[in-house]
Amino acid sequence: MTDQDRQERSAVPSIAQLLCRYLVQRSAEADAPEMGPLTGEVELYQASELLAVSPQAALLDAWEAAVQLAGGEKGLGLQVRQFRPPGEWSRLVCRAEPRCLVPCCIGVFPQLVRDPAPLLTADVEQWTKPALWCCEMPDVEEWGRERLGDGRLAETLFAVGMLRVGGQFDASQTLLNAIERRGPASWAGLLANERAALCWFRGDLAQAEHIWTHHPQAQSGVVLLNRGLTALCHRSAQAVEFLDRAAAAWPEGHAWHHLARMYQVLAETL
Repeated sequence: MTDQDRQERSAVPSIAQLLCRYLVQRSAEADAPEMGPLTGEVELYQASELLAVSPQAALLDAWEAAVQLAGGEKGLGLQVRQFRPPGEWSRLVCRAEPRCLVPCCIGVFPQLVRDPAPLLTADVEQWTKPALWCCEMPDVEEWGRERLGDGRLAETLFAVGMLRVGGQFDASQTLLNAIERRGPASWAGLLANERAALCWFRGDLAQAEHIWTHHPQAQSGVVLLNRGLTALCHRSAQAVEFLDRAAAAWPEGHAWHHLARMYQVLAETL
């Protein structure tokens, strides 16, 4: 590759930059409706219909919160790249209801934010509404109970996340309660994050915010992103700070880094 090729490639904007530009552009249009549509080199259409999500890539992102808050894979007791999820995982990744704001927690992946347009409505209830889509996953629930019986708590926790994304909140809560009774003390922060995330998905913003604010690892990238979401919903100036620090906790090529930066730009436009 020549120096000219490298310069041309470096000049191509990343997906994160395109999303940020899109949010800023749409925000400007909302503030000035009498103006014609803005144009640029790249125009985004309904990306959710065009971009397929890789279940394998989503799987790695879905373990990120657990790995960070447990102190790495050793603390989690599981090698993520060797983990085999339930068969329902691929279907869940492809069919899960798109979300506006997603917390960093087990079973959740940034690609759930498939269309950023609803974020421009500045409608907090729209951003944080409980999932309307519900996916019956009896095999996942049974898979989780089997792992629990075998003492494979990290895998059971993944079932908690899948059930939560699928709208099976009661089943998710039941498994989470069982893990909390048996999990090691070192998992206190990890399990607190999962409790808060379940509150978030159920639409209980106040309780989720309380748990994340008093979280023992409140300065970690995972919890900073989640605190940034609640601050964003309150249109608090702290949202920008939390999300900026959260993004800095991941390398620039990481999917959670890109999502944190997109939320940061949104916070700056409110």
